[in-house]
Amino acid sequence: MHNQAVFLSRAGKMEPAIATEQQALSIRRRILPPGHPYIALSLGELAPMLESTARIREALPLHEEAVLIMRKQPPGSEYDLGLRINNWGIGCYNQGDMACAMEKIREAIGIWAKALPADHSSLLTARSSLAALYSRSGALQQGEAQLRQVVAALEASNSAKPSADSVNALSHARSELTTNLLNQGRAVDALALSRQRWRELQATRNPGETAANALATLALAELANGLRQSALAHARDALQRDHATAPGSRREGFAVMTMARAELASGDALAAATHARQAIAMFTKALSADHRDTGLAHGVLGRALLASNQRAEARKELVAAIAILSEKAAWLPELAELKRLR
Repeated sequence: MHNQAVFLSRAGKMEPAIATEQQALSIRRRILPPGHPYIALSLGELAPMLESTARIREALPLHEEAVLIMRKQPPGSEYDLGLRINNWGIGCYNQGDMACAMEKIREAIGIWAKALPADHSSLLTARSSLAALYSRSGALQQGEAQLRQVVAALEASNSAKPSADSVNALSHARSELTTNLLNQGRAVDALALSRQRWRELQATRNPGETAANALATLALAELANGLRQSALAHARDALQRDHATAPGSRREGFAVMTMARAELASGDALAAATHARQAIAMFTKALSADHRDTGLAHGVLGRALLASNQRAEARKELVAAIAILSEKAAWLPELAELKRLR
């Protein structure tokens, strides 16, 4: 049942995957002694499944229990321990707890650095995640430097012995680097990188989450360069993919907000407002009402309402966005623009 759940998850069938993994976990708890590593295995697989369907608060205790079990295992379990700690850090990030995310991912890197080759895709992916956390905390130059180191290492690894894991790790690192460059205002560099990423994913026929994220990131880079129609097409494609594989999740919320941005840039303020409201609802459910992503969605809605001459409603949304972002991401360049519009 565990293997079936993993297969369903990779196929994008998250609800059946969750139900199957929950049954597998129940059976393992019944027939295995407490603290058995197979229980940690089920917990560790179930938590990311829940996160992908906007059930982050349910997932975090599972991450914690899985790590507690793996800490008690004998030597030789370092990879699995690092994996559970790293995934716990990602769960913390998804909930908006940056301090927890940095702490856990640093710990996972420390464990893996002793147990794995320097070019292992898991280690390099964790390093790119940590670099991305620096970027998303406002340390853009530090984050960029670290992301470029990871990208170079993954490019060398893929050149020597390409694998699905290393290809996905490289795509993840390039996505984070693109976002970093966009936040620095380096739109041309971001567009070149996002196009390269998308071409390589097309060549590898990469499905699902990675392709949808690549399309949404490409759309944002195109918007930053004034390429409105191609951005709209790519945002629509990303939304269709995420709606099919992760409805109601943070991933779909990101795609919905990207669609709203593209519609607003293309002059369709009414459609943009509709999608921005959907993004707010998704982020509020999947994350929280005061999460950074929720604040960004309020900002998109405020701009859409301004474009529709609904000034009183627009100001409410802009004020909400500014309040959230001033607390959660005061370094974001977008915050100054929202304050000007208010």
